[in-house]
Amino acid sequence: MGVLAGSVTLTGGPATGLAFAPLFEQAGVPGAATLAVAAAMAGIVAGGVMGGPIGTYLAERQPRGITPGPPVDPTLGELAEQQLPPTVQSSPAGEDVEAYVLLKHLVVLVATVGVGIWVSTWLTGLGLTLPGYIGAMLVAAVVRNLDDLTGAFQLSQQVIDDIGNIALSLFLVMALMTLRLWELAGLVTPLLVILAAQVALIAA
Repeated sequence: MGVLAGSVTLTGGPATGLAFAPLFEQAGVPGAATLAVAAAMAGIVAGGVMGGPIGTYLAERQPRGITPGPPVDPTLGELAEQQLPPTVQSSPAGEDVEAYVLLKHLVVLVATVGVGIWVSTWLTGLGLTLPGYIGAMLVAAVVRNLDDLTGAFQLSQQVIDDIGNIALSLFLVMALMTLRLWELAGLVTPLLVILAAQVALIAA
C-alpha cells in the first residue's frame, strides 16, 4: 500500500497507478485501483498548490557568492521562432487541410498504439513487469524521432499537444467516474498518513 500510494502514483500518475493496480490486488491490497486514483489525484492537487510557491521561492533565492546574470532580451525568443522553418501541412487536392492533418495524426496514433500492444506483449513474455502503455510509448518515441529526422509524416507538435490534452482530460474524467470511494473506508487513515508524510517531506 505504501508503494502504491507513493512512487507509483505520485511519480507515475494515475495511469501508472491503474496499470499496476491489478498486480497490487493480486498481492493482497484491496481496492488497489481506487487507492491508486485517490493517491494520484491527491498528488496532483498537492503539486498544484505547492508547486507555485516553492518554485517561486527557489527561483528568487540567491545563494551566497552567486550574482544574477545579465537580463535576457525578451525579443530573442521571438526572433528564434521567426528563424525556424515553418511546418508545411499539405493535403490531397480538394480536401480540407485541417481535417486531413487531424485524421493523419489520429491514424499515426492508432497505428502506434496497435504496434505498441505487440511490443508490450513481447516485453511481458520476457518476464518484465511494466505498465501496458510502455510498448506504445517506446514505439511513439521511435516514430517521432524518425519523423524529426526524415519528415516522413510531417507531424505537428501543436496537433499532438491538442490530442494529448483532450485524451488526458477524458482519461481523468473516466478514472474519477469509476472511483469507488467506499472501498477506501478502512484505508482512509493510513492513506492520509502516507500522503501527508510525503507532502511534508517534499515541502521541507
